[in-house]
Amino acid sequence: KRGYGRNQGPAPLQESLAAALLHLAGWPKVADEGGVLVDPMCGSGTLLEEASGIARHRAPGLTRRDWGFQGWLGHEQNVWKRLVDDARQKAAAHETQARIYGSDIHPNAVRCAKQNLKLADTYDGVTLQQAPFDMLEVPDGQGLVVTNPPYGERMHADEGIVALYRTFGDVMRRRWLGWTIWVLAGSPKLGRQFGLRPARKFSIHNGPIDCRFLEIPISAKPVQRLQKPDQG
Repeated sequence: KRGYGRNQGPAPLQESLAAALLHLAGWPKVADEGGVLVDPMCGSGTLLEEASGIARHRAPGLTRRDWGFQGWLGHEQNVWKRLVDDARQKAAAHETQARIYGSDIHPNAVRCAKQNLKLADTYDGVTLQQAPFDMLEVPDGQGLVVTNPPYGERMHADEGIVALYRTFGDVMRRRWLGWTIWVLAGSPKLGRQFGLRPARKFSIHNGPIDCRFLEIPISAKPVQRLQKPDQG
């Protein structure tokens, strides 16, 4: 519970799950090294919020004022206040060189993500734009792509989802050379549609949905195009 009222998209990702995915992907270490994270299908921006908070060493729920345990008879208010003050000082003192980018094809999603980042006080350092993932300019350097693409269970999707996964895999393979891609696929079957072999896969439940979180390293070598046979 992060303690701020966020605008939900059609298939929201819980903040705690988003944070867990980013830790599995190794984002805390990459962020401390000044690395890059991109979510090319950011939706309402949950992964971006959590990524920004982690990069800034900001304790989750730092803006929250009311907690249930504050009503316990054994609650020690002075101890709690000291912990909160320490967390605020730590966040204020930390300067990050990490870069975070988010985009979505839908303008409403981008507006929603911007509002949520501001509500969470994690907007600084995040670059947002409206664009399809196959039109994005690849940032300088190499980093992580972490994303939660639509997978049909709550999006009323059809075979277009399969086409989206296949196109995403092809774009990553051809343009995001040297990057590591982390994708939360909505099922084992959808995970196979990327056409890319994962180095690792984790079984993750997004609510009742049995998902697969895939680590897909992309080679730094350009994809070799097949030459057409000589017609002469």
